[in-house]
Amino acid sequence: MKKILALLLVAAFAIPTFQSCKKYENGPSISFRSKASRVANDWAISSYMEDGVDKTNIHVSDVMTLTKDGGATYKFTDNGATITMTGNWVFDTKKENITFTSTYPRNNGGGTTITVTVVETMKITKLFEKEMWWEGSVTQTLPTGFSWPGTTSSVWSYTAATKFKSK
Repeated sequence: MKKILALLLVAAFAIPTFQSCKKYENGPSISFRSKASRVANDWAISSYMEDGVDKTNIHVSDVMTLTKDGGATYKFTDNGATITMTGNWVFDTKKENITFTSTYPRNNGGGTTITVTVVETMKITKLFEKEMWWEGSVTQTLPTGFSWPGTTSSVWSYTAATKFKSK
């Protein structure tokens, strides 16, 4: 009887402790896999919001591959052409945010291909082995002398919220 009482007391103190260790607002409460191991995967987009507008249908065929050593590729379709972004990712010191730095080629008209630099800083809100959510800011920068269509700016910034499922 004393053993059962002792186990109940340990459980009563341990359960709240584990619940307060929750790193990401949507889970998990505890994981035996490292954060880098959970991030490393081939990811497909299940939901994508840009500046509060649902653009999931534009990104249904996009695939992002993240490796445990910090490598990143992102494949998407733009005007019928498959584009591959390549770069890297790093956690912040608390492993709550991920920053991606990548580049991709873009045809700027007239047969000129330029390199676009992309920096994304994303707050992770859910990180499971087969599901990941994040939200944050994205900045895409064109080389000096080029601008985004319909603007005079070489910088395009927006907010994004993305939900991923493993492929």
